Order: sequence, then structure tokens, then C-alpha cells
Amino acid sequence: MTKFHTPGKVLTQRLNQLCGVGNYELKPNFNNYELGITTKFDDSRKYDELNNMLKMILPANLGFKSINILTPKSKK
Repeated sequence: MTKFHTPGKVLTQRLNQLCGVGNYELKPNFNNYELGITTKFDDSRKYDELNNMLKMILPANLGFKSINILTPKSKK
């Protein structure tokens, strides 16, 4: 028998790799076929990578809204 990964399991694994465990918040709204995700990247390339990954992993009928919260870097 072939085992298939659920999109949620694969998504969680990829988010943990890209963002780090606990450094993102998922807000599923499956009744409206939408997934919200909030991250705190300082690097815009990682945010772009996140959006590209979501386009590849999520089912075609599930939209997503990603929000990145930039935090000012402290001066040393």
C-alpha cells in the first residue's frame, strides 16, 4: 500500500524548515477555502521563498494570505 503525505503534514515540515519551529502562525479558514499565515522575516527573499512554496504545496482550490511583520533591527 502506498502512503501519501497530507498537505498539512508536508506544509508543517516545510514551514518549520523555512521559518523555524514556532516562528509562524497559521490561520485556517477552510470554509472559505483560504489559509492565512503570519511570519516575521527580516529578509524579503525568505518571504518570497515562502510564497513560492505555498503556491507549489497548497491545493489549487485553497487560496492563501501571507503577512510578514517586519521588526526593526536594534542598533548596536
